[in-house]
Amino acid sequence: MATVNRCLAEIQAVRDVACGAEAAYVARSRVARLGLSVARLVSDLMGRKPPERLGRLPDSTDADGLIPEAIKLCNAVQDISEFIKQPSEPLDERWATMWDALEEHLDSLETVVLGIGCESVGSGASVPWSGRGKDRVAQKVD
Repeated sequence: MATVNRCLAEIQAVRDVACGAEAAYVARSRVARLGLSVARLVSDLMGRKPPERLGRLPDSTDADGLIPEAIKLCNAVQDISEFIKQPSEPLDERWATMWDALEEHLDSLETVVLGIGCESVGSGASVPWSGRGKDRVAQKVD
């Protein structure tokens, strides 16, 4: 569960920089850490060696449950971040639109990571994160 918690913390860290021109530069490292955390989670669940460096996660036809969706969303977050981190783009309308798209993908990725956590611990286990942003509370999984 530590890896699930790490992914959720990284998602929140990306959300925390979603304003201001300096966000583009800070987001780069935070999205990279998020991508690496998700890659490690996916690798662990699939019984594979975790990556040492960030890169696009390969699609996995042999993955079960929510893993393929986690891979898809993580790659989408990385793709959007490539645009956001461009130094010439901060604060224009398209850049703001891309931040909105990133936020939607973060919401979906958070839901998938929570689902993976639930699948991992089984029925009746306590899940450490629920909700979005600062409104997180502990939740029982039924």
